[in-house]
Amino acid sequence: MEQIWFAEIQILEQLQQVAIWIIQFFKGVTFLGEENFFMVLMPIFYWCIDMSIGYRFTLVLLLSNWINAFFKMLIHFPRPYWLSTSIKAHVIETSFGLPSGHSTNAASIWLFLAKQYRSKKLWVAFCITMTLLIMLSRLFLGMHFISDVLAGLLLGILLLVVFFWAEKKFSSKIDALPIQNKIYLSIVSTVLFVLIANFPILINTFTLPPEWIERSIQATNGTAPAPFAIKGMMTLAGVWFSMNIGYALLKETNHPLTTKGTPVQYLLRIVIGLAGAMALRYGIKMLYPAADGILLHFFDFLRYAIMTFWIAYLAPLLFVKLNLYKKSYHLNKTG
Repeated sequence: MEQIWFAEIQILEQLQQVAIWIIQFFKGVTFLGEENFFMVLMPIFYWCIDMSIGYRFTLVLLLSNWINAFFKMLIHFPRPYWLSTSIKAHVIETSFGLPSGHSTNAASIWLFLAKQYRSKKLWVAFCITMTLLIMLSRLFLGMHFISDVLAGLLLGILLLVVFFWAEKKFSSKIDALPIQNKIYLSIVSTVLFVLIANFPILINTFTLPPEWIERSIQATNGTAPAPFAIKGMMTLAGVWFSMNIGYALLKETNHPLTTKGTPVQYLLRIVIGLAGAMALRYGIKMLYPAADGILLHFFDFLRYAIMTFWIAYLAPLLFVKLNLYKKSYHLNKTG
């Protein structure tokens, strides 16, 4: 692989010889493939556009990050600036390089949204363009080899194929389950989520080469790689746990499961909903007792689970109480 990497480094060197405004542009583009962006887009989509698509959007996002991190920790491939000081790191990443997480997210999420609204040709073109731009951004910013980006693209597409197949085969059967069984399924799937995610760490015998660490610190002004950190996996597991339970519980209530409203109602949902989510995400962290290791990971799981339960269940119920849906919608029993 080293011969391929160094051949690709020569291409990356040429790409990075562009004007600074192009680099700044790609910094903005790359944010549109990040978990933090999607974690804001997801609740807005869920509250204001389509609850069913928003729920499935969230599952795809979580699976994308989960499977990408799994393969990163299993394969142990470096980032370009870990191998060559000629590559500039315009942003900071601490995980392994292959496959590109941004490319997996872009392919899975943006192409998922393209499929949901495939009759809207301009929207489909926009989603495909966003996917390609995010992939390119990782090259210009020095974060990935071309092979990393292509692997991420293929992984994202494969994830979507499997997701749509599984949805077609099992979704109606899961919907027919009583609520207690759905809760049990959420618990079991969350345990599997965590165990499988940590499997590469349990079997790991790989040691980061000192020169990779040294070049990373040099390129990022002090940030060393931390490719086996599991904090991100625990927060993803918390979101997975509560999103599944919260949406299942919501379908058992008198919520209309629609999103239609006036512009003011949309705005109020976003402001109230995001304010609550941010208060929980950062407020709970301030209440943490002194902890590290497994206990800290448990607190991170719990914090994100509580925040997501607000997003998936409590906030939509509050919106009903505050009359933030069109009055023409009758709140008949659903489930």
